[in-house]
Amino acid sequence: MLRGDGLDDNVGDTDPQQTGVKPLACNRAPHDKSATAKVAAGVLRQVGEILKDEPKLNMILARGFAKAPNWPTFNDRWKVKSAAVAGYPMYRGVARLFGMELLGGKPTTAADVCAEAAKATATHNFVFAHFKYTDKTGEDGDIAGKVNRIEEMDAALPTLLAANPDVLLITGDHSTPPSIKAHSWHPVPLLMKGPFLRGGDGRPFDEVSCRHGQIGSIRSQEMLPLALAHAGKLEKFGA
Repeated sequence: MLRGDGLDDNVGDTDPQQTGVKPLACNRAPHDKSATAKVAAGVLRQVGEILKDEPKLNMILARGFAKAPNWPTFNDRWKVKSAAVAGYPMYRGVARLFGMELLGGKPTTAADVCAEAAKATATHNFVFAHFKYTDKTGEDGDIAGKVNRIEEMDAALPTLLAANPDVLLITGDHSTPPSIKAHSWHPVPLLMKGPFLRGGDGRPFDEVSCRHGQIGSIRSQEMLPLALAHAGKLEKFGA
């Protein structure tokens, strides 16, 4: 993190998105006129010098440079007391930007994620819990590994259900098909447990079945209002 006056976010990613390719320069054109990009390039040169003799990690890849936004907190926006349970740094950082309280250490297994999320429901009325490794196995093209990770979460989920949340949403931020080994444009499935649903139809939880479920195909920004409605948290609409 860089702090100071006059900083900008006109800094290029250094991740070439390919293996076996050298990192890109963050101050390459059209970022070469940015003083911030030059400072970032200097920091990365120091990192490379410090790590040059390490056998497994001799550089870092940087992407997504941005200025800290002046956003309203998640709690102010949605009138909740929120917590985040996540092991992966990016999701912890995003949660912190939105003012969520980070709980449960840095869980990585599905069992730990569900156990810590269950604990968080005792003190917070909105809990964001994240499990990384279905995404990672997809990017690795590891179909068997992805199946194992999904089954790992299936086995851990009863711990979270035992906390009896009023509403539970299970979904992803994007698809990562092993056949593509990358994030894709495909819609993601959404499973919802709530008190006012009209009964399940017994279908399995997969992409094909979710297209025909009660919720249908919705935009991601519609999920939170839907969850809050089922939790009885919305103000009356209309007269």
